[in-house]
Amino acid sequence: MKIKSTVIIYLSLVMLLPITVYATGGGLRKNSLKTCPNGITYGMHSDGHGGTHWHVAVTNGNNYFADGDAIYSDPCPGYDKNQGTAGSTDGNNTSTNNSMNNNSVQSNSGKESILEKSNDNSLKRVIIDDEEIEISDNMKFETNKKKVSIEIETTDLNAKVNYENKDLISGENIISIIVTAENGDKKDYTLTINKLKSKGSAVIKKFVLGAGEVDFRDNKATITKLKNESSLDYSYVLSDKNAKLIMYLNGEETTEFKLLKENDIINLVVVDENDNENVYEITVKNASIIYSFLIYGLTALIMLSPIAIIMVIIKKRKRND
Repeated sequence: MKIKSTVIIYLSLVMLLPITVYATGGGLRKNSLKTCPNGITYGMHSDGHGGTHWHVAVTNGNNYFADGDAIYSDPCPGYDKNQGTAGSTDGNNTSTNNSMNNNSVQSNSGKESILEKSNDNSLKRVIIDDEEIEISDNMKFETNKKKVSIEIETTDLNAKVNYENKDLISGENIISIIVTAENGDKKDYTLTINKLKSKGSAVIKKFVLGAGEVDFRDNKATITKLKNESSLDYSYVLSDKNAKLIMYLNGEETTEFKLLKENDIINLVVVDENDNENVYEITVKNASIIYSFLIYGLTALIMLSPIAIIMVIIKKRKRND
C-alpha cells in the first residue's frame, strides 16, 4: 500500500513539471519532410524510445536535420509536399542540444525574415495657399502672388518628396516634384503655377512735379510748364512702404525729368510686393503766351518789389532831411 502511494505521488509530480524534449542526434526522415502554409519546412524525428515527433528542418544540401524544440503534433495536417524552404546548416547534424550552447545559432525557421520595403511613391495631398488641388502627374494652379505656400504629403510616410518653391514671375512657372519611395523608386510630378498679371494694390498718394502737386483722375493727369522751362524736380509718397516707383519719359526709364517739351508723356509705374503694377500717365503741355506773360510779369513784380520799397523809403528820408 505504501509503495502504491509513492508511485501515485511520483506520477503526479511528473505530470505537473514541464517537460522539454530536445532533438536527438541523427537526421530527419526524408519521406516525412513537408512545407506548411507558414513557409516553414518540418520533418519527423525519432525520440529514441520507439516514438516520433516533429522538428523544424534545416539542411546541409544532402541531408535534413532537426532544429529547435520537439513538436508532438502534426504542424499542418493535410500537407505533405516539400517546397525546399528549409534553412541551411554547415554541420552534419543540428539539434536543440547544440542550441543550448552560447556559441550556437538559434533559428525559428532556418532563414532570416526580410521585410520588403515599400515602393509607394504616390501623393496623398497637395495644398497651395490653403487650397487643396487635384492630384495628377501634371497639376495646375493660378495666382497673382509672387510667393505661395506649398504643402505636399505623400501616401507612404516613409517616402520622401523633393521640390523647390521659388519666387514666381509673370506667366507659367514650372515646379518639378520628385517623390522617392522607401525602396528607392522615383516618380516625377509637374506643378505649373500661372502667375496672373493684375492691377497692383499700391497707389500714389502724392506726386509733386515742379512747383505743384499733380492731380490724377483715373490715373491720368496733365501738367502745364512754361515754354522755356525744361527741367522739373519731383517728390512722391506711396501707399505701401514695400512698393517701388519706376518712372518713364516717352517710354524710356528715367530718374529725372530734363529737356521736357510739349506733348511729352511721363509714365509712373507703382510695383507692389507681388510684382503687380499700377500705372499712371502725365501729359506735358506748354503754357500759352498770355499765361507765360502773366507768370513772367508776376515773377518780375515779386522780385522787384523789395527794390521799389527801399527806393520809397530813401526818398522819404531825404524829404525829411
